[in-house]
Order: sequence, then C-alpha cells, then structure tokens
Amino acid sequence: SYISEDGITWNTFGTELDTPSKIIYNEKLGIFISISQTIKTSTDGSIWNNSDYNENIGLSDIIYVEEIGLFLAVGARGIVIQTINGLNWEVNNIGMENIGDSQFSKIAYSTKRNIYVGTGNGHLYRSLDGVKWEKTIDQTAYDIIYVAALDLFVLVYSVILISQDGLSWENVSPAGSWVMNNVIYIEEKKILLAAGGTYNNGNTFSSSDGRNWSRSWSFGQTIANCTCYSPIDRSYYAYNSTSIYESTFGERWNYLKSISYSIIEIVYINRLKMFLGITSNRQLIYSNDAKNWEILFTSDYDFTKLLWCEEIGRFIIVGRDNDPYSACFIIGTGLNDIKIYT
Repeated sequence: SYISEDGITWNTFGTELDTPSKIIYNEKLGIFISISQTIKTSTDGSIWNNSDYNENIGLSDIIYVEEIGLFLAVGARGIVIQTINGLNWEVNNIGMENIGDSQFSKIAYSTKRNIYVGTGNGHLYRSLDGVKWEKTIDQTAYDIIYVAALDLFVLVYSVILISQDGLSWENVSPAGSWVMNNVIYIEEKKILLAAGGTYNNGNTFSSSDGRNWSRSWSFGQTIANCTCYSPIDRSYYAYNSTSIYESTFGERWNYLKSISYSIIEIVYINRLKMFLGITSNRQLIYSNDAKNWEILFTSDYDFTKLLWCEEIGRFIIVGRDNDPYSACFIIGTGLNDIKIYT
C-alpha cells in the first residue's frame, strides 16, 4: 500500500481492512461505519476499530433513522441488526419467518409513516419496527429510495414502482422496455431522476411527482452509468462508457463530448467547488465543471465506492483487488492531501 501528501510523491504504508459493501458517515456521532462480514467504525476515516458484531454474515446495506437515533443494517440470511452508537450491535433476526435465507440487499425508511421497506432475492419486505418483517410482493429491485417531499417509496428495475405504505405498490413505468439502474431525488430541482435503458440504448427518466415519468434523450449504444447535478451551472450531466451528456431540466439531453473512461460515481465538493469521480479503469478523476475531467492518479485496485463528508471535509474511496477480502481505502481532503491504506 502507499501514502501520499501531494498525490505526486508516494511512500509505502501498511494496514489490513475488509472489503466493505457500504460506508456511511453520521454527523451526530461524528463517525464512519463500514459494513461487510465485519463492522468497523472510524472518526477520521484512516484508523478503523472493530465493533462487537461477530455473526460472520455478510451485510449489504445500512441506514440511519434520525427520528429514533438508530442504525439498521441488513444482509445475507435475512439478517437485521441495529445499534445506537455503531459499536454495540443487537441482532434482531436471522432467517426470519417468511424470509428464510433471503439476501437483503437494500432498505429504505419512511420518516413520515415510520415504515421500513427492504428488498432482496426478488422480493419486497415491509416492517413497522425494523424487527418483524413481512413479505409483500415478488419484485426484484436495483435501487429503492424514500422521498419525504413526495411521501413516496420509489423502486426501479425493469419497472418503476411507487408506494406510500410499502404494502400496496403502483406501477408507474414509462412506455417501453427499460431497465433502470439507480434513482435519485434532487432537492433543489424538486425532481426525481432515474438512469438506465435497454441493453443497447441508455436513457434517463425524470418525474416531478413520482407518478408521471418522461423519457429523456438517448445516450447511444451504452446505458448511462451515473448522473450528477452541478450547482455551478445548474445543469444535469450523465455519463456512459464513451460520452458525456448535458441537460438543463433533466428531461431533454444533448451530447456534449466523448471520454476515454467509464465513470462509476461522482461527488460534488462544495467547499472546493470541485467534482471528484472514480472510473472502471481504476482512476481517480476531478473536474471544476463536471464536463472537463483530469486524471489525478491510477490505482492498483478496482474502485467500488466514493463518499464525501462535507461536515469534516474528507472523502473516502473504497477499492478492492481479485481477493474479496483485500481492500484499500483512499482518504483525502483535497487534491494535495491524499492517503492510501490497504
């Protein structure tokens, strides 16, 4: 592993970490929580401490329910665990009734109705307390979010489904055969944006109410990998493996320029007025406008996740190699302060 203060001169550094499936930051407690086969916490993103979770069951998603001060994590074998401090975890269920060995992959929480919705193994589940779960319908989901402004759960896959109670779901899919990879809600624009397409034609879809969706401009022969919103010029940008597209309202998109790498994820760093991204080519990239990108460096690891914490001014990138239990963390506060831990 390597460490650098300026992104130019690198020295070796060693530590050992699991490959996390997700990392979140909690401003109230001032901690990062990383989940995988284990759960680790950190106050600065560089030194990680073990929690008391020892079930050796892989975890896939974690949320924080601010109203009750509770972290809830889910994963394989229908496991549901919770904590109030990130260190001491209580197992709610493993192999729950009507769920068995199902793999929980995503969860969302309704702040207005106090309802949890989980997805996994082609099913949707619902809970009123995060402990007792019931299977509602058979449905695969690539992504699911709760939008408080609309009081709606929004699920995307080959369909777009919405629900207020997590029990009754309404199909609001646009006409045609599409597969949506992810969905986001942009608070400033009051708009939902879903990205995806078909196997040879990528598109985005937008909605202001969650019920009525309009198809956006085509992205050519590749499905859009990710989208972002730029507060600098108040425009949307979408990226596939060859091109960048731009939109003013998130509905009609125009081809902007070609790129030579596939962007996986992008974050906007407000205090630096800068965008940071990771690519499938193991590159860390940056831009001042979300249009013109420069490569900061190329890693020996495949990047999987990028997280920016505005409260402490630090970003974390997660990577891994062919060994599923070998991981790296890249931590920094800007372009000239980057450290790599493997």
